[in-house]
Amino acid sequence: MASQLINEFPGKRVLARYADASDYESLVAAFKGVTIVIVASTTTKYVKQVAQAAIDVGIDYLDIHYQQNIVPILNALTPSIKEAGRCFITQAGFHPGLPSVFVRYAAPNFDLYKKAVISTAMNARIENSEPVYEILDEIVDWKPVKIRLAAEYNDAYYFTAIPVVACIAQYLDGSIVKPGLWMMGHVVDPVRLMNDMERMGIKIQMKVTKEIVT
Repeated sequence: MASQLINEFPGKRVLARYADASDYESLVAAFKGVTIVIVASTTTKYVKQVAQAAIDVGIDYLDIHYQQNIVPILNALTPSIKEAGRCFITQAGFHPGLPSVFVRYAAPNFDLYKKAVISTAMNARIENSEPVYEILDEIVDWKPVKIRLAAEYNDAYYFTAIPVVACIAQYLDGSIVKPGLWMMGHVVDPVRLMNDMERMGIKIQMKVTKEIVT
């Protein structure tokens, strides 16, 4: 894999390293000399150890974990994260990263915004998956407003990777880098994230319908 990436992106931009999530020392060795670790593995049972290694080495952290028990584990490390001056981002990717981005993206269309109902649909066939989030039936000043916000892509793996790349772009320019633990959907600029995702091939559609009550 490293060789393929080196051929595609010349200039010594790719280096292969090995790390065992269950082995603290291997994590520390792998993390030395880097700026941020992007955890894209299914190693949730070792999330505390991976995060602690990142803190101890002095690097930032981003994961795509969706399991709800991850947040309390990372929350317990927040004092150490802040003390080390590190930026930790969790729940990146399309699930559960995008729903709150969608809510924040739609917010300017409302005068009063108290609640959003979000649903998800995904074609189970990976080769033709079409994840869709919808924000439906909001109420503004007692006047029904309906927003349909949909994002589609034909590959579930890319649909997870693209929001992460869009988030990393904001991280790299420093606009979202601040000490503490953050959820991707809360820390990013939602308009820029959506624009960048669309530029990378995700089809995004938003339709706003305001009904007149007589």
